[in-house]
Order: sequence, then structure tokens, then C-alpha cells
Amino acid sequence: MNNSIIPIIKELHHNAINIKGRKFGRLFVIEYTNNRTSAGLILWKCKCDCGKIKLVSGHNLRLNLTKSCGCLNREFSKNRIGKHHPSWKGGISKNKKHLKNIQLKCRYKISIDIYNKLLNIQEGKCAICKQKLNNKLQIDHDHKTNKIRGLLCRNCNWLLGLAKDKIQILINSIKYLKYNNNFEEQE
Repeated sequence: MNNSIIPIIKELHHNAINIKGRKFGRLFVIEYTNNRTSAGLILWKCKCDCGKIKLVSGHNLRLNLTKSCGCLNREFSKNRIGKHHPSWKGGISKNKKHLKNIQLKCRYKISIDIYNKLLNIQEGKCAICKQKLNNKLQIDHDHKTNKIRGLLCRNCNWLLGLAKDKIQILINSIKYLKYNNNFEEQE
């Protein structure tokens, strides 16, 4: 290890944020260890909700990069459609409703029943452009909170995504269109 890095690591040890007793995802921090990653990050002994013990860097815990001992990935993998899944039929699900239900649960933590309730509330129409598309509407959600806002057609969902969900960008777009439409009418 480079000798110029050693004082920085020692300083990190003395200034380490104590996260003992806190919970991150499925991991409960049990205790500080004297172990470090190759990058010099402190490893904490954690107990997962499933009961396994795992050493995880405080950095990964605080940034939500490690949420479990690996059991969370295994659960998601079980729900994915693959060659060994009962719905697998040469790459196409035997039951489209079942496939959609699994996708909704994995991505948005909702069931097909909740999706259908949203669809009925919106009368099968996009919440923005009001185009009737029934089952082809996409779930719009806040990328920071993961809260579902409604159902949108692909174009309207992309519109919000390209505007990065920033209202000011959309307001400026409206002003731009109004100005340019009025400009053409004046000539």
C-alpha cells in the first residue's frame, strides 16, 4: 500500500461514522470490525433479516449499494421468467397476465389488480394526452420516491423522462411553443 495513503486511512478510522445499531435495507449493523476493503473502507458486521451474517463497508450501507446478504437478489431472480420458470414457453410466457404481474411486482411492488384499478380510474386513457390505449399504458413513477403517479402512454412517459421530471423545463417548453405559434401567425 502506498505510504501516503496510510495516514488518510488512520484518520478515517478515528473519524469513522458510528453506524452500529442502525438498519440499512435488510441489514442490521451489529458491530465495527478491524477489517477493511482493499480501498481502505471500514467493514461492519451486519445481520440480514434472513439471519445470515455479512461484512459490509459503511460506504456501501450509507449509499444503499448493499441492501442484503444477497437474499434480495435471489428473491428477485426467482420471480424472473427464465427457462426453468413454469411460465416459460420458448421465450414467451404461457400467460401474459402472469408475466405482467411478475414485472409489476419486481419493478413497482404492485399487483396486476392495482394496475387494473388505476386503468379503470383513468378509463384506459393516458393521464396527460387522454389517448385511449387500455392495457398499453405505462406506469409513471417518481424516480426519487418510487411513488406511482399514474398511467401514461409511451410518448408522454418519455416526455416527462426527457424533461427529467422538472416542471420548469416543461413550462419553458410551453412558452416556447406558444411564442413560436404566435410568431408564425403574425407573419
